[in-house]
Amino acid sequence: MNFLYRLFGSGAAHHTSSSGNVEKDLRKKRRMLQLTEDQIHVQEETYETLTETIKNMKLHLESIKQREQEMILLQIDTERELQEDYENYLQKGKKDEEYEKKYEVSRKFLEETMAAKKQEIKAKMEEYEARIRSLELKAQEILKTKQVTEDTNYLLNEEVQRLETQRQKEFVASDNYDQLGAEEDLEASSNIPLTLQTVSIQPQVHDEQEQQQHPSTIVSSSESSNISPNSAGKDLWDRKDDHV
Repeated sequence: MNFLYRLFGSGAAHHTSSSGNVEKDLRKKRRMLQLTEDQIHVQEETYETLTETIKNMKLHLESIKQREQEMILLQIDTERELQEDYENYLQKGKKDEEYEKKYEVSRKFLEETMAAKKQEIKAKMEEYEARIRSLELKAQEILKTKQVTEDTNYLLNEEVQRLETQRQKEFVASDNYDQLGAEEDLEASSNIPLTLQTVSIQPQVHDEQEQQQHPSTIVSSSESSNISPNSAGKDLWDRKDDHV
């Protein structure tokens, strides 16, 4: 923090604090954005699974209803056959107690069996219908929740874009030294490492007097790769003293 005060003054320190808050908020919003996107993906998969399950259960329900109709028709046909056979027995005019007992047993068995089957099918149908209604309600809830998640995702995406724009503006502003005074600019530049790409300069010395008037030296790129503007001049004069 002291470095920031020395480098840019109190305004820069406040700016960096603000920039840090923006960066922190941006990371948080990005994480929330990712979570909402994951939620939407899960909700879509869940909704697809539910709709597929509902579709299959409705097909099973139709199959059960069809089986119920088939049993009703079978009951009608069986009862008609029993009735026709019993009427034929009566037309003979000869009483047969054994036949009458078998007839009653068959009739009651058919009636009881069909009633039990109908009850079983009815219970199964009601179970399927209740299950389908429950799944349809869940599917509707998922759609509503998904819509809320998508709205949240949209707002978060806008917020992330806003924060990214703000961060970019602050980043650009932090590199703008035109606002600094002369002393602050000098101090700022002296604290920022610069990479200087220089070429070897061969001094052309005609006489000792000219060399004293125009001191020069050979500066290699490796030696000047991490020097600051302030230290560069001092380094050149130190080298001049070495040559003298």
